Amino acid sequence: VKMAATGGHIWVLMRLFQDKRVTGYDLALQRAAVHGREATVRYLLEVSPKDTDLTLPLLVACRQGHCSVVSLLLHAGVDPSVREDRAFRTACQENHLDCAKTLMMDPRVDASTRMNEALRTTVQFKDIQKLLLKDPRVREKWGMRPEKDKP
Repeated sequence: VKMAATGGHIWVLMRLFQDKRVTGYDLALQRAAVHGREATVRYLLEVSPKDTDLTLPLLVACRQGHCSVVSLLLHAGVDPSVREDRAFRTACQENHLDCAKTLMMDPRVDASTRMNEALRTTVQFKDIQKLLLKDPRVREKWGMRPEKDKP
C-alpha cells in the first residue's frame, strides 16, 4: 500500500483495497500527500473510511508545498485548526505562500495563533510576512493599527 501510494499507482491501490483484509488508508493518504500525488489523494479520499484521520496528510502536504493536495483535503473536511493551526504555521515556515493563502481562506485558521508564531518565525520570507500582516488578528496581537486606519 505504501509503495503504491508513494508512486501514485492508483490501479494497484484499487486491486489492493478490493481485498477487505487490506488496510492502511491513513498511511496511503500520508504517502500520497507527501509526494503530491493529487489523483491518488482524490481516489483515496473517495474510498477511505469516513473516520480516516486527514490531519497528518494535511500537515505533510503543507510541509512539502503541495497546494492542490491541501485544497483536496480541505474540501474533504479536514480541520486545519487542529494542533493550534500547525499546518498553517508549517506552510508559512516552509515559505509555501500558496498553501498559506489557501489555508487562510478557511475561517477556522487563526494566523495569530501561539502569539503570532507564524509571523515571528518567517522574518526571512517577505511575501509570507505581507500575507500575515493583512490579517487583522495578527496586527492586533502585534499591537498594530488595522490596515484601513493607516494614514
